[in-house]
Amino acid sequence: MFRIKIMQKLIYLFSFFLTVPVLFFSCDEKVADDNPDNAIAYYPMQTGKYVIYDVDSTIYNETTPDETHHWQIKEEIVDTFYDLDNILNYRIERYQRINDSAAWALQEVWSVRDVNGSIERDENNLRFVKLISPVSVNRQWNGTIYLGDLDSLPFEIGCNKLSFLEDWDYTYITVDSSVTINDMLFDSTLTVFQQGADNLLELNYAIEVYAKGVGMVKKEFYHYTSQITDDINWEDKVECGYKYLMTVVEFN
Repeated sequence: MFRIKIMQKLIYLFSFFLTVPVLFFSCDEKVADDNPDNAIAYYPMQTGKYVIYDVDSTIYNETTPDETHHWQIKEEIVDTFYDLDNILNYRIERYQRINDSAAWALQEVWSVRDVNGSIERDENNLRFVKLISPVSVNRQWNGTIYLGDLDSLPFEIGCNKLSFLEDWDYTYITVDSSVTINDMLFDSTLTVFQQGADNLLELNYAIEVYAKGVGMVKKEFYHYTSQITDDINWEDKVECGYKYLMTVVEFN
């Protein structure tokens, strides 16, 4: 067996930090690069572009019953701005709703930028290097290189101190593969495997799938902790943590 070595609480978990203070203003957009070896081919940046996801999560609590949640997230690029490094950024507004008949409510403002072929996302003041160029199978990088000393941040929900996000290795495990998600066929996708701490007491990993010309179309995220040291299936021994699945349902 291939063994890979989670929303009101989840929404709160990822919404704790204020967005980086910047001055937003309209400016010229960067022209997308269609070279299939460049990461931006799989993360197009253009104002007005959006993706809607179904999200399903399970929260594992130490002293109260576990919880399951379902909702939808919409990510839309609405504007551009230059940051303090004079790099063009794209402002992402993230909306939430309980189901497809409910009204969208703005939850967060994130941003993304292309730095010499590396796609960097600022998610509530936490910057992740999502993709790098050139794209090739087995290429690896430190996706959380900008993160550090997260234990010093005044934030904790149960076992979910943010320090578990530090020092994750990212690897391209597929490139230019066809994938069907929610009856939608994506002819060319790449898959990024993201690995954090993995031992008998903690398991952290994620898988993100990006489609050429669309962006991220699927994500799985797992953060499990336990005091059980037996080498058994994590679903049978997880005591605290969470997992979630995001799958695309609409895009433009």
